[in-house]
Amino acid sequence: MQSQRTEMDKLIEALLYSFVIYVTFSALFGSLQIRTADLLELSAIAVAWAILVSIMWTNDVIGKVLRPLRITQSTSRRSVWINTFHEYSGYVLVELDAGRLVLGWVGYYSDGMPASLFLEQAAWVTPDGERHHIDGPGILITETSGIKTISFLAGIDIRHSAVRGKKKSP
Repeated sequence: MQSQRTEMDKLIEALLYSFVIYVTFSALFGSLQIRTADLLELSAIAVAWAILVSIMWTNDVIGKVLRPLRITQSTSRRSVWINTFHEYSGYVLVELDAGRLVLGWVGYYSDGMPASLFLEQAAWVTPDGERHHIDGPGILITETSGIKTISFLAGIDIRHSAVRGKKKSP
């Protein structure tokens, strides 16, 4: 797990981003001097960089480039939990304490600890494989539920299809 950032880390990062924004402004507008009238352009550059950096971190773009070059083995995401759900999220079978099993589609998952996930179209699974549908939108499973394993299964996602919820006429 990644260690907590100190105030000095945050300050250095803010200075680095400010420098990148200034260099981008200078390259785009050919000026080293910033006037009050340029604040809109600077704001747009800052937003564009923020979106670009967040996309790169979320999708592990830097890691995907550096791992094949054997520069690193890790990803830019904070945990294996986030990596796994980002790459393989879908239909899952969750084993809880005391052998309880719940099946469903991953709707949401935590981006850190404590580990939790929300399953849509969920069902409890009995030891003999029988499914008991959970009424409502789904079930929120938290770390206190005693998550032991999560199996990622193949399935056809019909949660957002046009025919969902419609009954066939006789």
